[in-house]
Order: sequence, then C-alpha cells, then structure tokens
Amino acid sequence: RRGMLFGPSEQKVQDFMERFGLRKASEEHAPCDHFAIELQFVAELGKRAVAALPEDGQAARRDLAGATEFMDAYVATWHGRFLGLVEHHAETAFYQGLAMFARGVIEQQLAWLRDVAA
Repeated sequence: RRGMLFGPSEQKVQDFMERFGLRKASEEHAPCDHFAIELQFVAELGKRAVAALPEDGQAARRDLAGATEFMDAYVATWHGRFLGLVEHHAETAFYQGLAMFARGVIEQQLAWLRDVAA
C-alpha cells in the first residue's frame, strides 16, 4: 500500500542494514527507510571503510561496495522525487535551499561511490 509505515520497504532496508551488522537503535521510532536513517547508514558504512582501510582493505572495499549498492537500490530510487516535493512545497527559502543542497550532496556521494567501486 502507498504510504504505509513499517511495511515491506522498511523490512528490506532493515535486512540490508543487518547484512552489515548495523541495526537501528531500538528506541528509534522512525522506520529504517526514513530519509535520515538511510543517510546515517551510508555515512556509517563510509566511516567504517575509512577506519578499516589501514588494517583491512577488503573490509573497506566491502563497506564501500555496500554503500554503493544501498544508494543505488534505495536512496537513488526516491530521493529526487522526495526532495523535489520539499523544494516545491517549502514555504521558506531555507527549506528550498536545504532540499537543493541535500540533492547535490547525495548525487555527488553516489557518483563518488560508483567511481570508487568501479
């Protein structure tokens, strides 16, 4: 169903996160497929990759590949429409600008991840 919270989409994202040993904090009331939670997950994989790089290049590559796969499979499929709606319906220039900024950061991050994963 359209607009359903904690549904199949949320479960798929949670399963993906668990593949990397990461779970949403139990006190969180937002679904795993919430915009902020998804971006936090990608950031955490990036932090882990940077931390692992000196000791374990394979783990770093795994986490970067996971971030790329996640961005392609989840974030890239809907962030443009979501941020477009924010830009269109925002009542202040601040939120319009924030949506534009978020779009740029996500697109640059995705391009960088794809380049590194290649």
